[in-house]
Amino acid sequence: MASRQTVVFLVAVVISLSDFIHSFQPLFSPDGNSSTHRDITLRAVLRKTAEVCRVMAASEGRDFRLTIDDSLSTDKVQRACSTTGTFTSLLSTVLFQTSIANMYFSNAKVDVVFALSEKHHFDDETFQGGRDVITAGVAAVKASVKQESFVAGRWNLGQVFHTLQDFYSHSNWVELGNKSPYSTLISPDQPLENLAGLSVPTCRNCTGGTCENNLLPDLLQQGLLTSGYFNLFSPAKPTGKCSHGGSFDRTSRKDPVGGINKDDLGSSHGSLHPKAADLAVNATMELLEDVRVAVGDKNFLRYGPPTP
Repeated sequence: MASRQTVVFLVAVVISLSDFIHSFQPLFSPDGNSSTHRDITLRAVLRKTAEVCRVMAASEGRDFRLTIDDSLSTDKVQRACSTTGTFTSLLSTVLFQTSIANMYFSNAKVDVVFALSEKHHFDDETFQGGRDVITAGVAAVKASVKQESFVAGRWNLGQVFHTLQDFYSHSNWVELGNKSPYSTLISPDQPLENLAGLSVPTCRNCTGGTCENNLLPDLLQQGLLTSGYFNLFSPAKPTGKCSHGGSFDRTSRKDPVGGINKDDLGSSHGSLHPKAADLAVNATMELLEDVRVAVGDKNFLRYGPPTP
């Protein structure tokens, strides 16, 4: 009961703060068309789960008939993964839905508990700090498998998802023309390269009511990575740096004015929101694959539908 009350309270808080949140919207899209953290998480988990079930079915000589695309639902995936009867399959579908809900509720919780933490959202060019959050979270997920604490593992996964997904909305990775995820974020042994230094200008003022072209051409030509600065209380930011943008971001009112976030279709760089969301889905799947390799297929599926 306490857990259920926590979820209900969290939903209420998230809804009340929906205008304040500076990331992909957590659970619901005010415009009805933008992708939320919930949407991104659901797409990634369903696709990766289906892929793992397909591999297991092939290894066991079973048929697996399911097209793996964005039309997947929990019911479709569970039925394709299940080898049990109808009643058990229906029960498993409910458990699967609950498992995924745990992930996207813990994802949404980051916007409440860590609302002002730059590293949890890749704000303020905190690329090392953001990766440290991801690295620590993934380690906790893998450790939970050894302890068979799968509920805790799901909550840890959801929180890691949030930070990873925010990278694609808050940085200029999309604007640099990248078509695939930044795998270095889940590979702590690889160096973070081509980062715009603290003294490197990254943006110019938005003009004509649009922020489509406010990233400096030199930044893009050199392939330098940056992210927007965000602060609820102070307009201060390093000279020449981009802001996150939005009515709650006070730094966006200081030169260079405007922002670069792609949190929804109405954001400063909202035209790139679909690309950012798609990259976030692929990055989330890549992280799930990393976990799968570490824990094995059967343990991986214990995060979602019960193992066939």
